[in-house]
Amino acid sequence: MKKNNLVIFWDWNGTIVNDALVFVEILNVFLKKNKLPLMSLEKYRASFCFPISLFYKKIKLYQTQENFEKLTKEFVGLYSQKMKNPPLVNNIVSALDFFNKKNIKQCVLSAQNQKTLDFLVDFYGLRKYFTFVVGVKNDYALGKEGQAKLLKKNFDSENLVVVGDTDLDWLVSKKIGARCVLVDWGHNNKKRLLRHSSFVCSSIKDLKTAVLSC
Repeated sequence: MKKNNLVIFWDWNGTIVNDALVFVEILNVFLKKNKLPLMSLEKYRASFCFPISLFYKKIKLYQTQENFEKLTKEFVGLYSQKMKNPPLVNNIVSALDFFNKKNIKQCVLSAQNQKTLDFLVDFYGLRKYFTFVVGVKNDYALGKEGQAKLLKKNFDSENLVVVGDTDLDWLVSKKIGARCVLVDWGHNNKKRLLRHSSFVCSSIKDLKTAVLSC
C-alpha cells in the first residue's frame, strides 16, 4: 500500500495537548466535595475510560442520569477556565511538520465538543496542519465513532492511521478499518494500551516511525 496517500486522524486531548493533569485537578474538586479519595495522575491514567459516564460511576461520582448531567455541566464550566493552561505535547509540532512536509493529510478527530475543539486548535495555532477538525456535538464525549465514519468519507484513500492515547482511539480505528498507533503520554498508561496495539509509542521519534511503517 502506498504511503503517499496516507491520511492521519489525530486525537486531540492527551495526544496533541498534554492535558491529563488538568482533568485530574478538576476531578479532584468533585472527589473532595463528595468526600471521596483524591486521584493521582498515575491512578487516573490506569483507570480513565470511555464512556465518561462509566468512568464517573467507577469512581463513585454519580448514581443517576440527572446527577451525571449536572456533574458534566459543572465539569465543563471548570474546564473552560483551565483549557488554555496545558502545554502542547513536547515536540508534537515537529511531528505535524514532518508529516506535512511529506504531503500526508492530517485531521483532528476528537471526542471533545466541536465548538471547544475549534477554539483550542486555533488557540494553539495548529489549524494550518489539518484538512478537517472534527469533534462531537455534545459535552458527554459521545459519538466519536460515528464522526470517524463520516470523516472517512472525505478521502478516497483506504490508507488511514488513527493516532491516539486511549482505548477509544483503538476502538475507533477498528470501526473504520484503520490502523492504530497509540501514544503513552496521555490519558491511558502504556500497560493498558499494549492490550490493543503493538504500536505504542513513548517518543515523537517512535511515533513518526510507527505511523509510516504500521
